Amino acid sequence: MSLGALRRITLSWAATGQCPLLLRSMSTGTGMTKDVAPVNILKTGEDPPLKPDEEYPAWLWKLVTPPASFGDLSVKMEEGGQGALDLEEGSRFLGLERRKSIAGSNKMKGKK
Repeated sequence: MSLGALRRITLSWAATGQCPLLLRSMSTGTGMTKDVAPVNILKTGEDPPLKPDEEYPAWLWKLVTPPASFGDLSVKMEEGGQGALDLEEGSRFLGLERRKSIAGSNKMKGKK
């Protein structure tokens, strides 16, 4: 993964205010500027230039999008049955369902 890609990923994290890094405006080379988190750790070094979005792999943009919630997955499951979810979504759905079941069981038992 290139440093430019890592900066783009940390941008969403930094925008939430939870990231200790300060955002900087950088030129992308296409005339546009984007706010990115600096990745250079050397005093004399520079941040690598950003590339156009088309030069990064498609899977990289999946890292930035949040995973589907339990409600979204359950609606998708009700509409299309078990075949509506792919392997990753099905695994996430089962994990979230298990977590919800455990939380309900603990609530019934009076645990925090």
